[in-house]
Amino acid sequence: MAADDQRFISGRQAGKLLLVSLVVEDDTVTLEAPGMEEGVKFNLQDVQNNNKVVDFRMWKQPLKGVDCGDEVGEWLTKVLFNGETKVRLLFKGNVMQRRTIPPLGYNFPQYRSTDRLYYADCTGYMLATESSLEDLNTRLPFPITMNNFRPNIVVKGSPAYDEDDWAFIRIGSAVFRTLKPCNRCVMTTVNPQTGERYPNQEPLRTLRSYRLLSNPPELAKSWSTSPVFGLSLVIDTTGPIAVGDKVLVARLSTNPHLKIF
Repeated sequence: MAADDQRFISGRQAGKLLLVSLVVEDDTVTLEAPGMEEGVKFNLQDVQNNNKVVDFRMWKQPLKGVDCGDEVGEWLTKVLFNGETKVRLLFKGNVMQRRTIPPLGYNFPQYRSTDRLYYADCTGYMLATESSLEDLNTRLPFPITMNNFRPNIVVKGSPAYDEDDWAFIRIGSAVFRTLKPCNRCVMTTVNPQTGERYPNQEPLRTLRSYRLLSNPPELAKSWSTSPVFGLSLVIDTTGPIAVGDKVLVARLSTNPHLKIF
């Protein structure tokens, strides 16, 4: 977050945040970034024991976190803003309770009042497929990678955009529910290798040419400049998942009682 007004900071405001790597070993966190001779380390247990609780806001929701200390704050200030905008790094610790999903601007049928998350924008899981990325790359003036879309679940073997038809997804023993398609923002226009914006608002510009919703009208109007790519998921049944697991889906097209709009 910004130290002066406690606003949260993402790659939208600081593209270089996408270049920061994070490794956790036991309770020790190490951050590194290109161009920095040294990384920075801090201990999560020490952070928790210091218990410097900070209030901040994300999408107008009041949240809490535990400040991770001056050293990592100064390091991130240099990496993200060349020392000009002071930032602080927060850890949820035991002070941040899981929050409700923020208002989505539409009454999505698969939303449940019991859905929760910590610091993510709207859901803790985002799924994308390799075939959809491959199709997009045939339309772009230059290829991009899946890192532009930041999914934490990637599926291969399905037709391009087949995920539009998936209402529930089972991977291993875990069951995910599609809350909504993922409407994309300017974060996708940041090159994950450089932290700089691509020219001409790509890939958003190309996605807008064929991935804008036309129905329902209310949502199409709200997302008039936000094309969809991938799925925002919530979890109904927890369990381990692993690379190589089979993916089973319940389809909207064969289950007319299921709707995501």
